[in-house]
Amino acid sequence: MNRWLRTSLFIALFPALVVANDHTALQEIDWLLKLGKTQQVSKLLESLEENKLSVNERQVFRVRILIADNKLEEAAELLEAMIEQDPDDANLQVWYGRANGLLAQQASIFSAAALAKRAKQAFEKAIELDPKFVPGYQGLAQYYAKAPAIAGGSIKKAKTVANQLMALNKLQGTMSLLAIAQEDEDEALIKRMIHTLASEFPHSAGAQLAVGFHFQKQKAYDKAYKAFTSAAFGSIDQPPVGVSQDSHLEAKLGALYQLGRNAVFSERHVAEGISALKQYLETETPPQLPSKQWAQFRLSKLYLLNDQKSLAKPILVSLKETGEDKDLVKQVRKALNAHFSG
Repeated sequence: MNRWLRTSLFIALFPALVVANDHTALQEIDWLLKLGKTQQVSKLLESLEENKLSVNERQVFRVRILIADNKLEEAAELLEAMIEQDPDDANLQVWYGRANGLLAQQASIFSAAALAKRAKQAFEKAIELDPKFVPGYQGLAQYYAKAPAIAGGSIKKAKTVANQLMALNKLQGTMSLLAIAQEDEDEALIKRMIHTLASEFPHSAGAQLAVGFHFQKQKAYDKAYKAFTSAAFGSIDQPPVGVSQDSHLEAKLGALYQLGRNAVFSERHVAEGISALKQYLETETPPQLPSKQWAQFRLSKLYLLNDQKSLAKPILVSLKETGEDKDLVKQVRKALNAHFSG
């Protein structure tokens, strides 16, 4: 499965877990964290008046900054201190589970198992504290789907938890089951979840992005185009219940890139692909999304398809000189040789 798709689906399972009075400022902070701009986040937090955020909320933002900076041990230690002060906060348990899960991925084989166990226990504790707390189910389902069997991973258990989530939030439950089915290569379940997302969540950017990826993989490019267009332009401005604003915006941006990529593959809807890629290139995007250099390369390919070689060549020449991805540079040279040799 496409690596970026897998990552983005699971990112969507972790909406911002903070509630405060200054909604606009918090949305800006969430997006800056998504972009990895932690210094700007720190400055914004300092500028917020004391009565706009509780001590707990400020500390959670500190945790998120540490995680974004990959200071995972510091994040886990801060969370342990916070949980000691407030052991019944399900939100803190989810962040503790996530911090330890990330630590386990980077740890040696000798310490990874203990860290993974802490992550699993934290997600279970979150659900125990609040049986309706959606992020707890999301975290536990992801854990079971991604963890090796020796650490308690189990696709069967992951599906059970995702079905429990389905009863609380159908969109998030469906997205979770889709990610698990893709991990398990369960084609029958994938088909059912795609049908549900396509038919019941036409205004969810994340849902339609997933639908588009599915059809693009099957080379059903017109269906993919329809879904990506819906994700980028037809989704509502405000995200559905259970989805954070930053994850919603990330999905819309991802759909812009995929409109361009889909046009390259299908050699159809070229003008729309060019327009989408231009918008993508003009917008600051999170590191989880495809790089601007790949977007430029896709744009050059569309210019070539559109008989605009004079616009394609400068892009390709620049990428040949500055390209950071070896595979990208290889494809750039191939395009230059094919269209501009001699």
